[in-house]
Amino acid sequence: MNIRKNHGKTIRRTVTALILAGALTVPMTAFAAPAYESSYTETSSMAQLLMPALMKNTDPTGVALQLSTALRYGSITQGDIWNMIQEGCTIPAESLHLLSEQGQVSGYLYKTAAGLPYEPSDFAGVYDEEDYVSLNPAIAKALADGSLKEQDLFYNFLLVGMPNGLAGSKEFSPAVFSEKYPEIAEELGNNVSSYYVWYLIYGKDKGMDCSAQR
Repeated sequence: MNIRKNHGKTIRRTVTALILAGALTVPMTAFAAPAYESSYTETSSMAQLLMPALMKNTDPTGVALQLSTALRYGSITQGDIWNMIQEGCTIPAESLHLLSEQGQVSGYLYKTAAGLPYEPSDFAGVYDEEDYVSLNPAIAKALADGSLKEQDLFYNFLLVGMPNGLAGSKEFSPAVFSEKYPEIAEELGNNVSSYYVWYLIYGKDKGMDCSAQR
């Protein structure tokens, strides 16, 4: 694996497009069935009830308040919001920004939906600079010999580490994810980068243990 990459503005401009393209291949999870007995033959989740109102231009503040309340009470999850976006719902970027600032959705979800460049904090949970170096001897060696600059570690993770399945944090290892959740890994296929995305969008909320520390 060649970890020597050209650095600079060209790489940075391509990062969002590359990761976004991979992220959009992540399958949507099915809406959860009701956890209670019902006399009705069909039931709808809160996410399904919200979707019709989000199929048209909507007020950013109102949408943020509505989604924030649903998230706070556990009526929907970050994964539901991701699914709604994939289904064509109009969720203003301003709304997602507000939810991200409140810590209710990840920076990754907001930046992806808005088409904005990523920052390391957007990948919290799957990327930590110190962990990325300590868990991958080849990265540490490249950093030591100067072939990889410290300021380029994050972009190296996005463009090289993720596609090659390198652990970017102690919290998440794609190898452990594949081993512990083979059905999900099989559904995601050979796009290893999607393992990280799936964990960010769904796995963290589900409390999945994909720690690189065994």
